[in-house]
Amino acid sequence: MLVPLGKDNMANINKILGLLKGAKLPFSVEEFQIHQHIIKLFNDNDIKFIHEFKIKGNSRIDFFVEDEIGVEVKKGRPNKTNLIKQLTKYSECENICAIIVIVEKSIALPDSINGKNIYSINLNSQWGIAL
Repeated sequence: MLVPLGKDNMANINKILGLLKGAKLPFSVEEFQIHQHIIKLFNDNDIKFIHEFKIKGNSRIDFFVEDEIGVEVKKGRPNKTNLIKQLTKYSECENICAIIVIVEKSIALPDSINGKNIYSINLNSQWGIAL
């Protein structure tokens, strides 16, 4: 179940989700190429972000956006258990109110972890690949 968020939080989340879903990222071979396209997308749309944002220890989320949203990119179909452990670490960051997970191949994720909403974007569906 999604956790209710404030109007400003939801506006930012919907803005970032809309940009990422509408971006039609080109088919990429490597995860870093997806990162480069997202960086360009955020820069072109004046979106404030930090790439490879340090959470704690050696833990880093791919993007920290608009001072409140975490974005994690996964190439292929990640191991669900490992991904949930990783998202759990990210959800412990006080500054993050929601996490957007961009995956190449769909994976079922919980709606929320530690009170932080989880949103998923499936690249294969954007690329027109049904798997």
